Amino acid sequence: MTTEGSDSIAVVIPCFKCSETIGEVVSAVPPAVSMIILVDDRSDDGQAEVMTRLAEADSRISVVRNARNLGVGGATVSGYRRAVELGAAAIVKVDSDGQMDPMFAPELARPVLEGKADYVKGNRFFDIESVRAMPGTVRISVCGRA
Repeated sequence: MTTEGSDSIAVVIPCFKCSETIGEVVSAVPPAVSMIILVDDRSDDGQAEVMTRLAEADSRISVVRNARNLGVGGATVSGYRRAVELGAAAIVKVDSDGQMDPMFAPELARPVLEGKADYVKGNRFFDIESVRAMPGTVRISVCGRA
């Protein structure tokens, strides 16, 4: 695991049924991020093996394996706990499905690292084109309509 420090950024990625997408998501995490926490929330699609291979290839990666499926909220908390244990100064949560660009993690973390904010929330709905690109089921659950 990379070094802890006052400016260390951790990216937490709750993982469920992401064996086909997690590699691409991890590869988009920029070098400024010192820790990548992958949380295995117990899906049966082979993601655990993919996560193990990714961790072997990138020393920034730490894998948390939940004893049982906790859902995205529980998996996120598991990842936050590990990031705090490892000494992260700022934590950015990124989804495993590739709908969030991890390249923005340092930018999101900056106000926290500079002491200007305790919490920062990105908005992937700011651009209407990104909303249109989402699967219909996501738009229905988030926007209330297709």
